Order: sequence, then structure tokens, then C-alpha cells
Amino acid sequence: MGFIGRQQEYDGPSAYLLSLLLAAARNELITSAIYSQLVKSADIERIPGLLGLSQMACSEDRDHYHGIVECIDRFKAGQDSHSTHATVLGSWQLGSQKLENLLRVLRQMEASSVKAYREICQITLGCDYRIFDLSYRNLNNNMEHQSKVDDILTKGLLHSLTLAREGCSNDFVEGYMA
Repeated sequence: MGFIGRQQEYDGPSAYLLSLLLAAARNELITSAIYSQLVKSADIERIPGLLGLSQMACSEDRDHYHGIVECIDRFKAGQDSHSTHATVLGSWQLGSQKLENLLRVLRQMEASSVKAYREICQITLGCDYRIFDLSYRNLNNNMEHQSKVDDILTKGLLHSLTLAREGCSNDFVEGYMA
């Protein structure tokens, strides 16, 4: 197969890799914004461990975003394309949501990031060590974030709801029981 055939084979995976990188960057930006909103929430203190997770993950996800944007810029070098920041940001608004809803969106976004990073790692293994290394680190951090959010949703929140159903007073849960 000549060079042209190899170039066509490469264009498909490279376009897919770029779409994964853009999705990962967008997810990191959104999760960073959600964690930031959680840190500012008055209800955060009522769920043990959520404040610490939110502070740490907000910073990590912001760093992940900037690292992925650098990879995207390197990846797109030489191509006639628009700014990555405009492409990644798109339109997404947090709005004012209840704490439980934010946590559920956060769980979905972390799961989506984990999936994207797994695929990026599979594509770049042995081909592009910079993207692979960054994606592998981000994958591990996001798996940890996802696990902690799952624990909070399943153990912390459900425990609080159980206490409320049993008649124990819990201000946090009253908003969800109404």
C-alpha cells in the first residue's frame, strides 16, 4: 500500500482521536465547573467528604483541561483550524440545580471522561507517549473521582434519605422529601 493509502487509514483514527480529545476537554471543563459550584454550595457540609473531594477535583480537572487543550493544539499543529478553546467550550450552562442533581450530572460526566480516556489510551499506546501518559494519568484521577461520587450518591445520600424516612431529623434531606 502506498503513502496515500496509509494517509487515508491515518485520517480516520486521527479524526476520531481528535473528537475524543475534544470530548475529554469539554468533560473536564464541565466537571471543574460543577465541582466549583459544589464548593460554593451551602449544602456541601452536610455530606461528609464532599467538600474535600470538590476542592481537589476542581483543581485537578482544571489542570486536566489545560493539559488536554495543549495536546489538542499539538495534534492540530499544521492544520488550518479554529481555536481549540472555542471548539471545546460550546454552550453549556450549570444553572441553579439541587445538590443531588449536580452529583448525578457529575457522575455521568466522570463516567464519560473515563470512557474517552480509555479509548484515547488504546489509540495512542505505542504511538504518542505524551498523549498516552497524560490520558492515563487523567483516566486514573477520573476513575477515583467517579468512585467517590458514586460512594456519596449511594452511601451518603441514600443513608441520609433512610434516616429521614425513619423520622430522624436531617435538614439536607428535607428538600428532597418535599
